[in-house]
Amino acid sequence: MRNKFYVTPGCPHCQEARAHLVARGVDFVEFDVSRDFEALRLLLSMTGRGEVPSIVAGDRAVVGFEPASWDDFLEYSAELQRHDPYVLPKSLGRDPYEGVD
Repeated sequence: MRNKFYVTPGCPHCQEARAHLVARGVDFVEFDVSRDFEALRLLLSMTGRGEVPSIVAGDRAVVGFEPASWDDFLEYSAELQRHDPYVLPKSLGRDPYEGVD
């Protein structure tokens, strides 16, 4: 399960949040809600707000970038990833859907 990171172009807080994720080696997929209306719909359904930057994992989300709250969230996300029931055993080879969720 990958973290879903919602942004808009030119957003300085989004850039800061992205750098925070990259510096920590976090696995994420990025969605530009100004162009991807399905992503915006999903963000709104999860958070009730269309604000960026936002990050979603499992049934939790954080809206707005504040490093301490994101670090707490990333601990939760890492725990979810450790127990992801959809991860195939390495003995079966590469998961053809890896990174698609």
